[in-house]
Amino acid sequence: MYKNDHVWKKVQNYLPLQNRLYTNIEPEEQFLQLRKGNLIHLDVYSPSSPKGTVILLHGVGGNGRLLSFLAVPLFKSGYKVICPDMPLYGYSEYTGTVNYDTWVENAAEITEHYEEEKLPMFLFGLSAGGMLAYQVACQVSGIRGVLVTCILDQRQNIVRERTASSPYLVRFGLPVMDYTRNAFL
Repeated sequence: MYKNDHVWKKVQNYLPLQNRLYTNIEPEEQFLQLRKGNLIHLDVYSPSSPKGTVILLHGVGGNGRLLSFLAVPLFKSGYKVICPDMPLYGYSEYTGTVNYDTWVENAAEITEHYEEEKLPMFLFGLSAGGMLAYQVACQVSGIRGVLVTCILDQRQNIVRERTASSPYLVRFGLPVMDYTRNAFL
């Protein structure tokens, strides 16, 4: 796992000193078994008396460990921080075909798992993880806040088609909605 992986350690040299991982601030590496068989690797930062839980979601090409620059200051501020490796990245193990819907299902299940702790829950997503955090917050009740970056630009037709539950909704449903809205204005 990451203890034996030195790539992420090189990134630490580029981070502000106060946001780096040190031996006194290192996450506990855990695995969470999900219902459909995926075994998700988690970096978990646990203060003694957490005031809330923040789940940090990486984007395409990232992993949970690379989010340590955000996890460390949140941990120092008293938050429990969960950084999962989404399927295809990091040390998570998965079965079958992985697509964006897999990420949404997995992130929702991870969030529901930590919701059982009854702490205020927040989602923070970067890049594609931003859209992921938004979609999970729409599905999972009890999320207190969402902070996202680089949400996909839904004004672009190709983005709408690829992120909608059905491309037909984009091609036919949205024009019908626009027509209906304009007809009654």
